Amino acid sequence: MHKNEALNQHQKALTEQAQQLNIQKEKLTQLNTIKDKLFSVIAHDLRGPLVALKGLLHVMAMGKVPADKQEGLFNSLVKGQQNVLWMLDNLFDWARAQMEGFEADPKPLPLRELADENIRLLQPVASSKDIVLENKIDPNLTGCADKEMVRLVLRNLISNGIKFCKAGDTVTLTAKLKNDFVLVSVKDTGIGITQEVQKKLFGGSSYSSRGTANEKGSGLGLALCKDFVEHNGGSIWVESMPGKGSTFLFTLPHTVKAEEDEDEINTPPSPEETEEKTAEQLQLA
Repeated sequence: MHKNEALNQHQKALTEQAQQLNIQKEKLTQLNTIKDKLFSVIAHDLRGPLVALKGLLHVMAMGKVPADKQEGLFNSLVKGQQNVLWMLDNLFDWARAQMEGFEADPKPLPLRELADENIRLLQPVASSKDIVLENKIDPNLTGCADKEMVRLVLRNLISNGIKFCKAGDTVTLTAKLKNDFVLVSVKDTGIGITQEVQKKLFGGSSYSSRGTANEKGSGLGLALCKDFVEHNGGSIWVESMPGKGSTFLFTLPHTVKAEEDEDEINTPPSPEETEEKTAEQLQLA
């Protein structure tokens, strides 16, 4: 019996070690996948725009650009630099989220104000393509979510709308209260998305396609949007038809959930606590 018990304990320990090894193996595989994706984005999606920027700067430095074309080249430099910065932001946020994990800090959020902030940031890019950005979100409507996460979600969705719009198109932001959630939509009148591509947008692997002005992305933006929205207790999806534009929709909780400590505050004090508090008040008096 003692031998059998010892063997069982030994077998149990070996089983636990095997489980730990499998967990470590899965983590290493995940980290290797993240590393490969990082190198791929750096090598292809970042190097290309940086090389193009270098070429433009070299041409301008040589003084070989006619005066009538300098403004156009300057606008190209500004747009290229901004796209690279956004791509870097997405890349670092995605890598940090995948490797370290992240916790949402939900607080009451003025959605219109946050949308206006992103529109101001993206207005130069929209103007360069002759695209109108509209914010129709009610100023009194608030959601409950992590501000930085929602800021990134809105920026990516508005930028995505601009990317697939042509001159004269519009990107419109709206929001409405639906049950206990706020439903936010970013609608564009652009080229639309096929059903086949829609299935790839929020899948496990990133997907990217070129915009109407040949813009290229890393394919991480929508993956980040999905992660951030879901970490705030919402969901995200797309409705689109080729040639009829696209609408990206996501939900956020409308109010802050009650915290456990709030419940403790509202709990009546025990008789012992009441006696102690009364004694303290008498001493102070």
